[in-house]
Amino acid sequence: MKLVQRKLSKVFRRSRCYTYVLRALSLDIKTWSGIKKAMEAWLGRPLQNVQIT
Repeated sequence: MKLVQRKLSKVFRRSRCYTYVLRALSLDIKTWSGIKKAMEAWLGRPLQNVQIT
């Protein structure tokens, strides 16, 4: 478990978007457009595809 936590911590430091993508996937949102819409709702602003990296 600690190994997983360390690895995820490194990923999350690279980009805040990874947190939102994983959150969307955990809610069974499976399409790119669904993930993008969820992120836009959580952030309260529209996003360009290139911003989600």
